[in-house]
Amino acid sequence: MSPANASQDLLWQVMKKNNSFLKKAPNGLSVRLTSEPGNLMAQSTFKHSGLANDRALGVVQGAKGPTLVVKSAKAAAARKPSKMFYTTGLKGNTLAKAKFLKNYRPDLAGIAKVRGSQVKRAVSVRSGRAGTAKAE
Repeated sequence: MSPANASQDLLWQVMKKNNSFLKKAPNGLSVRLTSEPGNLMAQSTFKHSGLANDRALGVVQGAKGPTLVVKSAKAAAARKPSKMFYTTGLKGNTLAKAKFLKNYRPDLAGIAKVRGSQVKRAVSVRSGRAGTAKAE
């Protein structure tokens, strides 16, 4: 059975306890974390899974700021994990991006906006642009 023909639920049942992206929680906490692409919250749950869901969203740092990572709908990409996701910038028409997020995954639209602002803020702090005091 190919990934394109398998149901989302079957994929999740197979990979929820055993996959290469799972991370051990510090100090034996019961939280299960993951580093899979397309997972906004890094939680190992079906809702946030970037591999098991047909429609997955992720936000990563790109060359020109935060970049939205969207799972491809192409059937040929289902067998090639490196081509499974495509990226699009978050700059430009933010109203159109917000509308796209609400139509694509309404349950993750708010989380994607917050994650994008966190990535942007982290980059500006690292480069020394945020929180600098004016010299008098």
